[in-house]
Amino acid sequence: MADYSEEEQVEMIRNWWAANGVGVIVAIVVAVAALLGWRQWQGYQGEQGHEASTLYQEMTTSLETMRGVDAAQAEQAKQVVEQSAERLLADFSDSAYADYASLTLARLAVESGDYASAVAHLQRVVNDPESDSLKWVATLRLARVQVQLGEYDAAQALLSGNVPAAFEGQVQELKGDILFALDDIEGARKAYGAALESTEGEAQRELVRMKLQDLAPAS
Repeated sequence: MADYSEEEQVEMIRNWWAANGVGVIVAIVVAVAALLGWRQWQGYQGEQGHEASTLYQEMTTSLETMRGVDAAQAEQAKQVVEQSAERLLADFSDSAYADYASLTLARLAVESGDYASAVAHLQRVVNDPESDSLKWVATLRLARVQVQLGEYDAAQALLSGNVPAAFEGQVQELKGDILFALDDIEGARKAYGAALESTEGEAQRELVRMKLQDLAPAS
């Protein structure tokens, strides 16, 4: 290695710094800013998640409060439910909480006979769900509303295509209900039979058995 004097070493350092110092400073600033930004983002996400969770808890608690109280108390609780759900939809539209809010608002709409609003809330989840499970929960509920409205073709179209195994029993049972409403007794019988094979819960299986028995030909 070359033997440089102290003055030469100082001059070399000055020259290197003049050529590279600004770049080094920029790199350090960018790295620090990125680290701080990431930490701030994590903190923001944590705060957002906590706020969404709190709103969801308010919504579900108030929904339960609506049951078994007088009309005035039920109306107050309903207002809290609606306000919490609307905030979840407005501030956390890309989260599963927004889907739960839409499902809740659809439920309230059905209970009040506002089927048009129920359809709108459920269609939102069907169109842009956070998960496949939430999509099929909304799909089944939307199809039931359409059946209530007598829109059988729309309900049947909604239930077509590939169905996850976890929802196959419910889909087949609902298909049976639609076919029965259309006086297609044989089709309804087949659908209920398929539902019985796919349904796991004993209480639901018993309900499907009862529907099948009601379709049995008179002896």
